Amino acid sequence: MQSQDDVGEYLQIFRKISMFLISKKRLAETERDCLFLDSFPTDVQNHIRRCLEIKQPDLHPDDAYTQKDILEATLFLLQGSTSLQTQATASTPTTPPAQTRLTSTFTPTPANIL
Repeated sequence: MQSQDDVGEYLQIFRKISMFLISKKRLAETERDCLFLDSFPTDVQNHIRRCLEIKQPDLHPDDAYTQKDILEATLFLLQGSTSLQTQATASTPTTPPAQTRLTSTFTPTPANIL
């Protein structure tokens, strides 16, 4: 996922499936939260986890971050001109990368997931 639009599209699909499974008692909300974070590529997960660790330093390691918190951290990290995957996989460039502007027609907010 490289933009807020990508996250918004994924969130809509994820929510539809997870809400169905929760309603059928096949998935707990804490499992949903773990799966939501785990669904991101590993390098993106690491950025999200670092952001959440700074924001919530007292969260017990056995407790999952909420889907709302994960979404907020993801959207925060995607603000700017480069994607998370580009930031995570880029080696030291010899020339500065060209800045691109992310345009978004859909901006998911924590209120959208509740």
